[in-house]
Amino acid sequence: MTSVALGNFDGVHSGHRAVLQNAARFEQSVCLLFRTHPARVLGAPAFAAILSREANEAKILECGIGRCAYLDFEEIKDFSPEQFFEKILIGTLGADVICCGYNYSFGKDRRGNVALLRELCARHGKQLLVSEPVNYAGAPVSSSRIRACLQRGEVEQANAMLGYNFFYEGEVVSGKRLGRELGFPTLNQYLSKHLVQPRAGVYAASVRIGANTYRGLTNIGDNPTIGSDNFRSETYVFDFDKEVYGQTARIELLHFIRPEQTFESIGALRAQVLQDIERAKENV
Repeated sequence: MTSVALGNFDGVHSGHRAVLQNAARFEQSVCLLFRTHPARVLGAPAFAAILSREANEAKILECGIGRCAYLDFEEIKDFSPEQFFEKILIGTLGADVICCGYNYSFGKDRRGNVALLRELCARHGKQLLVSEPVNYAGAPVSSSRIRACLQRGEVEQANAMLGYNFFYEGEVVSGKRLGRELGFPTLNQYLSKHLVQPRAGVYAASVRIGANTYRGLTNIGDNPTIGSDNFRSETYVFDFDKEVYGQTARIELLHFIRPEQTFESIGALRAQVLQDIERAKENV
């Protein structure tokens, strides 16, 4: 039997995984995604994704899904719910089982909902599995809640809803080497404008380089004391002194230590970084 998981799956949080794990129970499983988010196609205000497309797909496949299938929303945006069900879910994907969340909507103007999906499945002899909300702190987990937590620096709450540590990946680039002069050489990475930007500040972090994982201290922002015109990530990796320019590093944020701030001197900055390192080590 072939199952199809339906949803947005931005960040693949704990609520999403309930849907994906339902679908993964069957011999053939597919997660249906759009190449471009419908909101962008429809001209709605753009939102920043929690993970890159590659990282998001990897998280989906970790749930046991066989493959991801991508559609161009532009091509089906005017489909009625019935057309979407019959042409895409049945015709293109050959769905025997359809899996979605309690608040799933589909079709032109989002006219289709779970109640209609249940009717269509009954009419066509298909099975429907609907996942109930997964709650955190008294409310359903959602991608918008997670984005808001990250933007406020509430990374521990975001991680609890995600079910894993929020992370981003990027090439390590050359910086001004001022961190090295201070005694804290950093891995410098530019943050994608298309992904959610966590609150500017200092975090305890976990760092993955190749097959190895380290602990570290990450500053996200534009480094106002030294001066920078780029929002970036700078990570001091504990007990690590290798050159890794051009390699990809994965930074997982564990705990928010303090907001970004301006210091009166480089010496004051260095003294604060020493305190930040101690606090980061307490939270690893």
